[in-house]
Amino acid sequence: MKRSRDDEGEVEEALHQLQGTLERGFEHKLRALDKVISLIDPSDDQYVIQRALVNGDAAFYVTELLADATAGAKAAEAVAAVCRHAAPSMARLATGPLVGLDSSVERVSLNPCQSDFVDSGAVAALVPMALQRSEAAREAAAEALAALCSFNQEGKLAYLEGLVQALTQQQQLEVRPTGGCSRRELPLVFAPVGAATLELLDALIDGMECGGEAAAQQLDLLLVPLLAELRAGRGRPASQAAVSLLGTLCERRPELAAELRAAGAVAGVAQHLLHGSQEVQDVAARALWLLAKDDKKCLAAEQGLLGCEASALARMLVQLIEVADAEEARQREEEDGGAGSGAEGDAPGGAAGVVGGPPAADICHAEEASALLKALAAAHPEVEQLVEEREVPIARHSSQKCCIQ
Repeated sequence: MKRSRDDEGEVEEALHQLQGTLERGFEHKLRALDKVISLIDPSDDQYVIQRALVNGDAAFYVTELLADATAGAKAAEAVAAVCRHAAPSMARLATGPLVGLDSSVERVSLNPCQSDFVDSGAVAALVPMALQRSEAAREAAAEALAALCSFNQEGKLAYLEGLVQALTQQQQLEVRPTGGCSRRELPLVFAPVGAATLELLDALIDGMECGGEAAAQQLDLLLVPLLAELRAGRGRPASQAAVSLLGTLCERRPELAAELRAAGAVAGVAQHLLHGSQEVQDVAARALWLLAKDDKKCLAAEQGLLGCEASALARMLVQLIEVADAEEARQREEEDGGAGSGAEGDAPGGAAGVVGGPPAADICHAEEASALLKALAAAHPEVEQLVEEREVPIARHSSQKCCIQ
C-alpha cells in the first residue's frame, strides 16, 4: 500500500504542527497530537502513515511532549496510536500461526515503529505517568506502554529498567553495617513504597523473557528493595504486591530462588503466610512454594530458615485448602443442579465449618498450598500427623480458577 498525494500532504502538515509544539501553547499541542492520531488507519498492516511520521522525526517530538504537564496524556495517546499493531495482524495472532487446511503459516506484520519510540526515550517518560495519581494519565500511559511492549522485548526491557529505577527512587535507604554481613544481609530501613510499582513489575515480569543478560541485571537490582519490603513486616500497603512479585521472580527466573533463600526470604514470606490478611496469605502460599520447590531442604528444621514453627504454617495451609475444597464442592453441586444437601458435614475435611476463614472465592493458589503442605509433611513429622488427622488431600489438581483476572 503506497501513500497517496493526499496522505503525503496530511503527514507533512502533521509533522509541521508537531515541529512547532516546542514553542507554542497548550491548544496548539493538542491540535498537533490530535492530527497525528486522526491519520492512523488501524486496519493498515503496512503501517504506511506510521512509517512516514517516524521518518519525519515524529517520535522525537511526541516523546518531548510526554513530559509536558498539560499535553502529556494526549501525547501518550499518540504513542499508542502510532505504535499499536494493526487490527488484521492482531486477529491473525489471536487465531494462532497455522491457518487453513494445509496448515500454512499466516504472515503477520508487526508495527515497525515501536523501536523508534523506545530509542527516543518514550518508555522512560511514560513510567512516571503510569504511577501518577491522575486516573486519566495512568490509563493513557498504560495504553502507550502496552503498545510499545507488545511482542517487543526491547520495549519490555526499557519498561523494566524504568520501573526498577522508579522503585529505588521511592525508597530512602539507611544502611547500618554490622560485622561479617554481606550487602543483602545488612539491616535495611526503607520508606514505604507504593504497591502500584510492585504490581506493574509483577505483571511485566510475568509476561516477558527473563533469561537474557539485560533482564538479569535489572532483576538483580530489584532484589535488595524487594527483600527490604518483605523484612519490614506484614500490614504495609505494599505487602501483598511484594509477596506476589517474589513468587513471580522465582517462577520466571528460578535461579534467583537460591539467592533469595540465602538472603532470608523464606522466613519473610512465612511471616506473611502466618499473619497477613487473607489475600496476602493466599499469595504467600504460592510464593513460598515457588521459593522452596527446587530445594525443599530449606523447609527442614535443621536448616533454620522458616523462622517459625512448621506446624503453625501447616495449619494455615490446611485452612486454605479446606476452604478451597469446600468451594469446589459447592460449584460441583451447582453444576449438578443443586443435588445434595450442602450440609457442613458433607464438605471435604469439614471445610464448610471453618469459622472466620477467608472466602473461598478469594483463594487462588490452593494447588501451591497443597504442594507446600506435602513438602512440609515430608520434613516434619508433626505436620505429617496433622495432615493425617485432618484428612487433608495434599495431592490435588484443582479445577478452580484464579479469582484475579
